Amino acid sequence: MEIFISYSWDDTLKVDKIQEKVERVGITIIRDVQDFKYKESLPDFMQRIRTADYALVYISDKFLKSANCMNEMLELQKELDYNKKILPIVDDDLEISNPTTLTSIIRYWEKEIENLKVIVSGISPERAISIYKQIDLHSQINQNIDSFIHSIIDNKYLKLNDVINDDGMIELFSYIGIPNKKYIKEAFEIIAEAQGLVKVKNKQSRKRNIINYIHKYPELPYGYYVLGTQEINNKSYVDAVDYFETAIMKAKDEDIPIFKESFFRLALANALCSQYNINPNVDVNQIESSVLKRISTEYETILEASPNDINTIEHYGVFLANIKNHKHAIELFSKGVELNPMHNVAHYNLGNQYLSLGIIDKAIESLSKSIELNSSFEFALSSRAKAYDLKGDFGSAISDITKAIELNSNNENYFYKRASYYKEIKKYTEALEDFNSAIRINPKNVLGINERGKFYAKHLST
Repeated sequence: MEIFISYSWDDTLKVDKIQEKVERVGITIIRDVQDFKYKESLPDFMQRIRTADYALVYISDKFLKSANCMNEMLELQKELDYNKKILPIVDDDLEISNPTTLTSIIRYWEKEIENLKVIVSGISPERAISIYKQIDLHSQINQNIDSFIHSIIDNKYLKLNDVINDDGMIELFSYIGIPNKKYIKEAFEIIAEAQGLVKVKNKQSRKRNIINYIHKYPELPYGYYVLGTQEINNKSYVDAVDYFETAIMKAKDEDIPIFKESFFRLALANALCSQYNINPNVDVNQIESSVLKRISTEYETILEASPNDINTIEHYGVFLANIKNHKHAIELFSKGVELNPMHNVAHYNLGNQYLSLGIIDKAIESLSKSIELNSSFEFALSSRAKAYDLKGDFGSAISDITKAIELNSNNENYFYKRASYYKEIKKYTEALEDFNSAIRINPKNVLGINERGKFYAKHLST
């Protein structure tokens, strides 16, 4: 389950507290401070509010006076299930039901519109397009602010204090399908206690404290899960697998995601991938078929219970791609794209699988969508450059790999790739410059040095 949080940055500390409580039960949070990447399109990011399962909206005076925040609400109101999707939490200082609040907000936006019109007065629209767009947006906000506020006050909403004291949060969880079990409040405290232990810096003290925690709650799986994650960090994958298996055995069939068996089973499957070093360069023939079958079974078991678990779909797809089962990986990544069409990595993963099978046009199509969603995604640019190379379109390949270099000029492979593209169109001087750049980044790359020597002897020595 994904929840998009919409809020004003002035309320960051308050929203941090809410996010902490939501994440404790295993819900994925989409939030600008962690998911909005450098140079990513803000309008594209805002569109993600429409693809998330729910939108948790922290409403304050600053929120109602923020163009970005209210623009997100305009996007959300386009959804047919808008009223079901929105999870409003109102700041304790905002008297949202008071008519003076609405009138003051309306006057605020009217004044903002007037100020912009004064600024742009005497300038033709085609010479100040961005300002006229702001006027249009502010006008839309002003026209819809009344209906937005009434959509909140016409239904029961939560105040921040309700959420901080847990009672309101339990009510919110019940609404989104996490039942109000009698122990949910205790579950918060148990998980918070474990998360606190992880912050202990000394490794030995941290492990000892976690073991004491397990003795305190012997029937609960979470302590074993925490131990498993610590062993993953220590690269002790065999021990991690043992702890995750124990967590699965102790997991209760509950509706709180953090206590569900599938949560721990995904951790186990990923740990097994690490234990057997399953990566894009792995030689599948060197891994016992029983191991690969076991890992597949773990992922399949989760998807059997939760077919639309986007996190498992992505991890399982990566596993299949690494063991060269590209057709099955395409099926999963296609489903991931269908479930979350605004997720650029999903399109990237799908494009790479098409590329592996030599389906070049589909690869370019998927990779282009990934780049459209995030123009600074260097890996997608590099993959599309390879696709253009295979198609013989070296001009487009050079264009893409050049953009990747602009984003990351310390990647020697990008320079080697561009050198090969320049070589194809007989721009030998430019190719040599890229060979030199790559070797400056990593002067110990003997293969690169030898390749440069062969290239120079063949094309530039006279």
